[in-house]
Amino acid sequence: MKKKRRILQSILCCIIIASAVLFYIWFTAPMTDPVQIFRAAERRNLYKKSEIMGYEELFFDFDYAVLGKTKQGYLLYEWSGRPHPSYTGVLRYYPKQEEITAFSSAGFLSEHRSGHKSIPLFVIAKNYRAVNAKVVFQGSANNPEQHYEQEVTRRDGGYFLFQIPCDELGCPSRFYFWEGNCTILLYDHNGNLLETHAYIPQR
Repeated sequence: MKKKRRILQSILCCIIIASAVLFYIWFTAPMTDPVQIFRAAERRNLYKKSEIMGYEELFFDFDYAVLGKTKQGYLLYEWSGRPHPSYTGVLRYYPKQEEITAFSSAGFLSEHRSGHKSIPLFVIAKNYRAVNAKVVFQGSANNPEQHYEQEVTRRDGGYFLFQIPCDELGCPSRFYFWEGNCTILLYDHNGNLLETHAYIPQR
């Protein structure tokens, strides 16, 4: 009888130790799933659960981004995969605008790094007929020849994402120091122009 009790105690002790080890591994291991990482950022910043619009790989100061939608605005969480993807990131909130909501990476508020390859620009249009969008950068009076444009198709999540090459704009350390004009044009599926908006980056 005592022998059986000792065996049961040993088994129970092993189960407790194994459970503790597994819990420690689960609790301390960095998260890799984008949804889990985004949800953890929401909780840390005391935001209610939002509707996830999409997950993107970036080529800027951050490596990845998840875009979420609330009733009043949008949440963009960006993080770096180097070295701890679940702890290195920035969550920013952008309130909905009247016709379009356009915002750029939180990396624009950081110092410029030569490793940047492109500038991510997110655009969400209220007009459901807009399936294509174009962004046009035109230089200022000091640099009138500077011109760049890019056209993209709406993502499945209902937003547009431009990846603007850094060498076209020089990757300024603060994007709102751009001295020229930036225009966003929206088109329907037949290529008809629907709307034109001046883009003023949100700070």
